[in-house]
Amino acid sequence: AEKDKNGKIVHVHETRLTHFLSHAILGVCMLFLSLLKMIPRPVLKGVFLFMGLAALPSIQFWQRLLNFGREFERQPEYAYKTWVSKGRVHLYTFLQIIFFAGVFTVQNFKAIAIVFPFMTLLCIPGRLYLLPKFFNGWELALLDGSDEEIEEVGQAKEAEAATAYQINDYFEDDEKYDMESDDDDDDFDDHNSPQYSKAVTVRAVANESIHSDFDFET
Repeated sequence: AEKDKNGKIVHVHETRLTHFLSHAILGVCMLFLSLLKMIPRPVLKGVFLFMGLAALPSIQFWQRLLNFGREFERQPEYAYKTWVSKGRVHLYTFLQIIFFAGVFTVQNFKAIAIVFPFMTLLCIPGRLYLLPKFFNGWELALLDGSDEEIEEVGQAKEAEAATAYQINDYFEDDEKYDMESDDDDDDFDDHNSPQYSKAVTVRAVANESIHSDFDFET
């Protein structure tokens, strides 16, 4: 969907017709089963293998697997690359590998394959309740959130960084604050200056808006 500068949806791309036609074509194939049986099974498997390999570069999980052995500069420019540390990204990927290994193992053992749907269902509470114990809300939003969540968190983090830079710039460039100074009286006077109060207020407002939705840590 396309939105204006105020976030109001102004245009929606129709996708239901595409899905309907694709499934309708699949249904028509049922009329030609006798012909489809003439296609060699290796050919069909080759087609599906090619489709899977062709889609791999667009899968973020696959790209994060490659990041274990890839230099930071060569990693794809995903939103999490700017704000989430490399170690945290690797931890998230490792937990995903555990989930995947569990589902794959159950699926390929006939004795327990019957619980495969249950294992798949367990991924939902795992994401909702387990992962938040390891990650902040804003980290999860950048790692697997929707486009709207990623954009919102990215803007919030940029605002937070800009505010921090503004305060640091005030401290350093104006040479009014010496954090290691022993003169408590001077520090007290400076901290009551209008410029300092304004900078702290801006930072507090930015932090409050950022933390409210995504549980940011200061």
